Amino acid sequence: LGLALLPWRRAADDRPPLVPHAIRYLVVVTLGPALLTALLALLTGAGLKDMWGAPMFTTSGLLAVALLRARLDERAARRLLGGCAVLLVVLPAAFAMQGPVSDWLERKPPRHGWPMAGIAGQLTEVWRSETGRPLRIVEGEPWLAGLVSAGSTDRPSVRIPGSEAYSPWIAEAALRRDGWMLVWFGSGNAPDGPDVRAQGHIAVPWSRPDDLVIGYAIMAPAADSAAE
Repeated sequence: LGLALLPWRRAADDRPPLVPHAIRYLVVVTLGPALLTALLALLTGAGLKDMWGAPMFTTSGLLAVALLRARLDERAARRLLGGCAVLLVVLPAAFAMQGPVSDWLERKPPRHGWPMAGIAGQLTEVWRSETGRPLRIVEGEPWLAGLVSAGSTDRPSVRIPGSEAYSPWIAEAALRRDGWMLVWFGSGNAPDGPDVRAQGHIAVPWSRPDDLVIGYAIMAPAADSAAE
């Protein structure tokens, strides 16, 4: 859009101006969510993430065009289209390079760089071999447990540790009936307990030189525990 601002001259425009309430609406829906989020973060001390900007600024282009419509003569429109064409090439290329650049810098991989299929497939196979049942519940850090839930053919529910209130969709009766799998990053052992049937870790190949190591503990379903 910056290309449309050059040169800085006002084009002749005999088009009727936009009604004020249309501009006000675009300003509110474009800037309102971002300002409200920033205010809440300031008041609560919570952090902000740059990824939140994607859904917040979907109407920013409409607002910019509405404010600059008097400058968008035919020449400026051609420059604008040219800039958009460049962005259509540059942005997907930059997105594709996120993973390799993160690997090279040894930083945390982007969300799309995790081997979800490998993680979920191996853990589901471990659960089935130990219990002979489908995996119904997986517990752990929300991102890791979510990868297992989304990638597993059993589509288990996610149980968030810390408090039962965090996972109200999982009843205590379901835990006793179906058991659950606890997962975490690393190869350390989970605390021993009467319900732990097996524990260990898996190694999943991915884009990094070293495999991704994930520990697991299987909490036996009630029927299995009774049989033992």
